[in-house]
Amino acid sequence: MSEQATDSKPRVLMVDDSKVIRMAANKILGKDFDVVVAGDGEEGWKMLLADHSIHVVFTDLMMPVLDGLGLLERIRSSDDPGMQNLPVIMVTGADNSDELREEALKKGATDFLQKPFNSIDLQARARAHCNYQ
Repeated sequence: MSEQATDSKPRVLMVDDSKVIRMAANKILGKDFDVVVAGDGEEGWKMLLADHSIHVVFTDLMMPVLDGLGLLERIRSSDDPGMQNLPVIMVTGADNSDELREEALKKGATDFLQKPFNSIDLQARARAHCNYQ
C-alpha cells in the first residue's frame, strides 16, 4: 500500500488513455489533491486494489483494455464495501451517446464530467466527491 501519512491531501485517481488529459488533470488538481494516474481501466483497477487511500475516481468512458464501464462494474461489484461506495465520475466525450451515459448511471456512476473539461468543473467535482478524512 502506498499511503502517505505525511501528505494530508485527498488522493484522486484519473484513469484516461490520453496522456494530455492525465497531465491536465494533474496540473489542475495537483495543488489541492494528490493525483495518481492510470492509462486504462485495468491499470486503474490494479491501483485501486493496491492503494486504499484513493478518495475518488475519474475515469474516461472509452478506453482500450478495460473501458470506464468495465472499471465501474469492478468497483461496484467489489467485495470491499469501501471500494463499492467509492465515488466514480465518468469523463465523457461529446461523441458518447446518451445511451452509454444512461448505462453508466444504471451501473452506479456517481457523476459525469464532459470533455473537454475546464479547471473549475474538474475542481468542483473533485471537491464535491472527495470524502475528507
